Amino acid sequence: MFDGRTCATVHFEMPLEVESFEQGVAFVTHYLDSYAGGNFKPSLHVEWLTEGRRYRNLLPWNKQFA
Repeated sequence: MFDGRTCATVHFEMPLEVESFEQGVAFVTHYLDSYAGGNFKPSLHVEWLTEGRRYRNLLPWNKQFA
């Protein structure tokens, strides 16, 4: 991540296998948002990031409450 003044490496772990492509995108989006302290804002719009937020309900810790 780079905000114009500082640069940081994002490191996270996720399962080797996920239930679906959508769940995988939700994992990556979740960790990027977590490191950003809210919603990660890339310099260029990427649709998969929007989709990842839409699929948050597929994350294991959210599925138990659905």
